[in-house]
Amino acid sequence: MKFTALVVVVCAGAVALIAALDTRQTIAEAEAAALARQESSLRTVALALDYARDDVDVAFNADGS
Repeated sequence: MKFTALVVVVCAGAVALIAALDTRQTIAEAEAAALARQESSLRTVALALDYARDDVDVAFNADGS
């Protein structure tokens, strides 16, 4: 009986650890996607400002930033 309880506790701990790691990875992926959208939006606004104003010159690095 004690062995069964120990196995259940170990399995539950392993499942909790896997779930925590998966959640952390999902959060990191969501943050990366949000940053990519933000960078795209900022580039769009910069290009619109460059087009609208003669005194503004927009330049991008080789990586698009």
